[in-house]
Amino acid sequence: MEKNIQKILNIETSGKNLSLALASFSLERNAFNLKADCTLEVGHRHSSILKESCEFLLEKCSWNKKEITHLGVSTGPGSFTGLRVGIAFARALAQSLKIPLIGIPAFEILAKAVSLKPYPKLILIDTIGNELFAGLFKNGSPSPQEPYKIFSLPELYKKMEKMPKMIVMGEGFLRHEKEIKSHLRERVLAIQKEEHFPQAKFLAECVVEKIKKSRVSNFSWKKVVPFYLRPPLAVERLTEIMH
Repeated sequence: MEKNIQKILNIETSGKNLSLALASFSLERNAFNLKADCTLEVGHRHSSILKESCEFLLEKCSWNKKEITHLGVSTGPGSFTGLRVGIAFARALAQSLKIPLIGIPAFEILAKAVSLKPYPKLILIDTIGNELFAGLFKNGSPSPQEPYKIFSLPELYKKMEKMPKMIVMGEGFLRHEKEIKSHLRERVLAIQKEEHFPQAKFLAECVVEKIKKSRVSNFSWKKVVPFYLRPPLAVERLTEIMH
């Protein structure tokens, strides 16, 4: 029997979907295998079905929970409630099983979904209001071209006015799709609708890349926290009241 098979449970809860994937990775053969994945539209009900959904997927693959060697989780940005639920669950499970937990930003998960397409990728993640979280990826790189930022639509148009054809994707794009397409016209390239949402099967690929590059000691559950480009709305409102 082959040794050094890594079994990875991947959890994505940064948006309105709950996405899960089980994947294995052979260190000896450098081989990745997606065993099973599922994506459910749950709104804000992540907490009520996350545990049961993980158990269902494990049973489907005939995996025991104790066989899991690594956990992957999306760190956002995205839904405050979804991120809190997913990361808290992953941290608790990693601590219980004494296994590494690897956090991946939602931007990188989305970029992975279209990594083979030879165009720049502008990823827009929705916020409350008319601002957008933005990340730009070029030349198939798994890392952003520049630090992630918050833009208003006019600021975004100014930044993009000299850019060539590109893939514009994410829930932020879907929310403002008509206006963005009207402004950028033929420079916006179409992708499949499901590619606008972070999926755990692409999270799994990102996790494997991290495993190959880093030591296990770098993946403590204590280091994995939600990635916010701005404080949650409730915190902002409390700060305004206090001042």
